[in-house]
Amino acid sequence: MTAPLVLIDQASAIYRSFRGQSRLALESISLRLMPGETHALIGRNGAGKTTLFRLILGLLPALTGKVSVLGKDPVARRTQIMREVGVLLDGRRALEARLSGLENLMLKGSMYGLPKAELYDRAKALLDHFDLPANEPVNRYSRGMRQRLILAGAVLHKPRVLLFDEPTLGLDIRGWDLLLELIEQTSKLGGAVLVSSQEISLMEKISSWVSVLEGGRVVASGTPSDVSSVLGYSARVRLRVLNPAKVVIPVPPGFSWDGELLEGPLSLEGLEEAISYLRSTGAGLGGLEQVSGIEGLVRGEAT
Repeated sequence: MTAPLVLIDQASAIYRSFRGQSRLALESISLRLMPGETHALIGRNGAGKTTLFRLILGLLPALTGKVSVLGKDPVARRTQIMREVGVLLDGRRALEARLSGLENLMLKGSMYGLPKAELYDRAKALLDHFDLPANEPVNRYSRGMRQRLILAGAVLHKPRVLLFDEPTLGLDIRGWDLLLELIEQTSKLGGAVLVSSQEISLMEKISSWVSVLEGGRVVASGTPSDVSSVLGYSARVRLRVLNPAKVVIPVPPGFSWDGELLEGPLSLEGLEEAISYLRSTGAGLGGLEQVSGIEGLVRGEAT
């Protein structure tokens, strides 16, 4: 039987604020990251996502239960584990602005214990692939370039596990392509990726497994379609209205109106009724799109 790369079994954890206040942030949660898996972590702000990342990284001890990363205790063996884990966490993206892109990667790579010659070759190759000037100071980089450099730093040591919290923040188009490429490559090579993001298009493209956090608990876990169905986030259709002023309330049953868009269940009968309604009122149909179940999961809007 294949062993998980990350195993969390009935773990609880306490969050302590800067003011010294404590609360139970995670309660008896279980989660596995299997080889080749891209796991989407979904939840509202305060659901426990950041605490979960800290638990995996050994920055926070489990109050109860078990946490294992690559078969090791992340608190006791944190230095060893970090040599095989790539991390990109919101709020932990500092760069040395006066140093060049190459110098930043060399500095970061030295923390992983990589031989200097190997590190240099790896850093140069990444900078070239990420379209970044090696010898230019980072303070001359654009925001998108800086985010690409941070992304390069996360995979500098060829980690087996990637932990990405809101990885699309500040990314440019090239950065998006690189992010998707890294996630795909890691999975194909038998690694595992845990991603938390409010970017719906990213979650739709990458997710092979989804866990939903609510109030510090995993309330659902499974394939995107299974989780969406269990929690009532079915696929829907969104219709763009040409003349919003002509929309007459009430709208067809099951549909909602936000002043610009008409949204309702994705069914042939419902779609025909909505289109007929728009024609009869003179509001007109400007276009339509399908809204996936995972969008409902990310936004937390049950249907």
